Amino acid sequence: MKICYTVFLCLIFQFCFGQINDFEGLSNHEDYSSYRQVVFKSFMGSTTEYNLKESRVTDLIFYFSKDNIVRKESFIYDTIGNLISVNNYNIANNELLFQTNYILKYDDLGRILEKDKKNYIYKGASKLPEKITTLYPEVEDSAFSLKKEFLYDDLGNVKSVKNYYTQNQLQVDIEQYQYDKFQNVVKLERKSIPEKEYPIIMIGGYNKHRTEEFEYVYNQKQLWIKKYRVVDGKKTLIAEREFFH
Repeated sequence: MKICYTVFLCLIFQFCFGQINDFEGLSNHEDYSSYRQVVFKSFMGSTTEYNLKESRVTDLIFYFSKDNIVRKESFIYDTIGNLISVNNYNIANNELLFQTNYILKYDDLGRILEKDKKNYIYKGASKLPEKITTLYPEVEDSAFSLKKEFLYDDLGNVKSVKNYYTQNQLQVDIEQYQYDKFQNVVKLERKSIPEKEYPIIMIGGYNKHRTEEFEYVYNQKQLWIKKYRVVDGKKTLIAEREFFH
């Protein structure tokens, strides 16, 4: 039972906190200004429809089929364009179920210093963060992270992610990223302290290998429309995107 519970926690953690960007399949570096909607289809059979206004996501629908909608959300931003509120709706009648609000603290340059459990560190006067740290003090001795660190390059790409957690001893899992000229991840390398044996078997997702590579098919605006994962020479389509004006 304890093993099953641990696997369940790992899956929830991956779903809730595993994405580099706030929205799966979208990137802060891409220009969506000419589109009203992006449809993201994952290898797991799920689809997310993002409705956009001025390149920001206004609302989304997540489903496995049109008659099996799982989640409906809408988003509110402050005057600077940072996300401050998420509304979750009842699937059956579209009534508001609950609202999640984020309290943001800014410095004198208008940069985020704190958001929820996240702390932001900048290099000099740069508008892009050099490091973001998230603390989860209430989940000690569980499969969740006690601390999660994102390190960024000068273009705002995540260079590495470090997860710190304890189960009998401190464990550190590290992911390092390389990018193509369009700032999409083309290589992911993993290592752990103490060392783990890879691949790590995942339920409900693809296994975590020590090294993974990614290839893309782009449209005329240099936005990817197909994403492939390459492991041990095997190439697998893992996501597709469609853009609508």
